[in-house]
Amino acid sequence: AHATAISSAHNIGQISARGIAGLSTAFLAKLNTDDIHALSTAQTNALSTSQLESLQISQTGAFTGDQIHSMQSRLVAAMTANQLQNFSVDQAKALTTADLRALRSWPQMQGSTLAAGGIADLDAAAFHALDASQVAALSLRQLYSLTNDQANALTAEHLAALSSLQRTVLDARRSTNVPGGSQTPIVTAALSDLGIVGQRG
Repeated sequence: AHATAISSAHNIGQISARGIAGLSTAFLAKLNTDDIHALSTAQTNALSTSQLESLQISQTGAFTGDQIHSMQSRLVAAMTANQLQNFSVDQAKALTTADLRALRSWPQMQGSTLAAGGIADLDAAAFHALDASQVAALSLRQLYSLTNDQANALTAEHLAALSSLQRTVLDARRSTNVPGGSQTPIVTAALSDLGIVGQRG
């Protein structure tokens, strides 16, 4: 019924938050850029994590910076690796510190759905666009799991905003130089050596 009744961004705006939550992934796949732009904060935040994961790259890429900024952290954390890899600079800048902290330090399965991405999946150019306060909000595990491209994208301003412990972890990551980021056992061992096992993220 929804698919036949809705054919424009104007009509998308008429759906209640409850109605959005009830839309099938097949219907969501038909939304175009204008439809995505027309989604209100309430509508966007009514999406389930499985609905968000089902969106195509072109659809998540259509979210404006304002929409990303207003998006609940649970949805940002549910984004797949491919969705995060295609984040734009404007979208990255719009992430709140809570959003960044919600990104895993390594991918994790969400029930029977796709694997949610992690901080290491964020495009290097988008990562470089983060401001100092955003980078400083990252957990120790997240800093350790950065890719080489992300670590190399850190500026002097970024580094100056890090605590001494964060810089120690970042230096440990660089010396380990694990291609493409790190795996759980390596992270645990390295953080254990630093006496900081159990840190969130």
